[in-house]
Amino acid sequence: MRSLVRAQLGRLLLAATPLAATSLGAQISAAADLGGVVHRSGADLWRSTSRVDPAFRADGRWAQASVDADVWGGADGLRLQRGTADLLAAPAPFGPFRFTVTAHAERTAMSPFLERTAQTAGTLESALSLRIGDGGGWLGLGTERGSAIDSMSARPLLRAGLWHRFGLTTVSLSAESHRARLGGRPPALHYYTLSPDSSRDSVSGAWIVNGPRVLAIPDSGSPSRPWQWSDLQARVGWSAGRVSLDGRVGVQPKVDMAPRSLWARGVATIGLAPRLSLIVGGGVQPSAIWLGAPSSRFLSLGLRVAPASLVHPAAPPYVRPSAASFVIRHADGDTTATSYVVAVRVPDARAVEISGDFNGWHPLALRE
Repeated sequence: MRSLVRAQLGRLLLAATPLAATSLGAQISAAADLGGVVHRSGADLWRSTSRVDPAFRADGRWAQASVDADVWGGADGLRLQRGTADLLAAPAPFGPFRFTVTAHAERTAMSPFLERTAQTAGTLESALSLRIGDGGGWLGLGTERGSAIDSMSARPLLRAGLWHRFGLTTVSLSAESHRARLGGRPPALHYYTLSPDSSRDSVSGAWIVNGPRVLAIPDSGSPSRPWQWSDLQARVGWSAGRVSLDGRVGVQPKVDMAPRSLWARGVATIGLAPRLSLIVGGGVQPSAIWLGAPSSRFLSLGLRVAPASLVHPAAPPYVRPSAASFVIRHADGDTTATSYVVAVRVPDARAVEISGDFNGWHPLALRE
């Protein structure tokens, strides 16, 4: 068996993708973050609150569905601060290329204590990614819809990026274009209440009291203005042993009343047990201009209960993980045994499959 494995290494197909797959169907995973956060949205005061972030994943061979929620505690109970739902479809790669289609829906509260201010948005995107060695790039088109704006063009928006792995570090650079009509004001009729006053009759000399009056002033409104801009973002992910770091830096241009901004945030994950990790994060969260959400500052601390595949922040679907190490050894250290252990390290993968002539090219899912 050892000689057979060695002879077939050149023809070995190693499938390591962010889509966790099993031979029996979809793999279901769940995770939850428990902790607290100190935050400041826009010009509001700094506030502290508790938070619970549940997450669910359903991973199939060529598709993935996920639901994430960010629930904050308030004076009147728990409220949904942010909720997202994602669907990814990605058929088998053809050579170095892979085509992906992603759908994203998001609901964000403008204020953590006013649920009625929540805005809903959706994104649909398709992209073609290319992998060359330990790096690659992607080019795609997308469309966006949000409840915070009055209209949007149906023309597709350009998405592009590059990525490369340097040992245990993955670096990516991406650009996303957006288009929206902002700053409009619909016609309205404004009512003003005048305070009571009095006047004296010039003939009789009597005082005349005028009660409160309502004055209506029409407002013709103003048309919105079309805006188009591009956001740039750099992301660095590093993982070694039980510790991983995920840092992001981005630039947003001036759009409508929002000034040009530079933002940065990072998250550190430290494994305490096989399914328990310490999560520390902080920085500046960028504003979602087309969604209508202001920028915010935050510092968070919590515990994450999750399987190994959901401990680290997920990489973009266009970043296709590569194996950092590949080892074949005798089982239990017995050099006379005919069974072997195949160990593959792929830090960003949700699952790893292996196939070759030795198993009829039938994908076999490895165990975390």
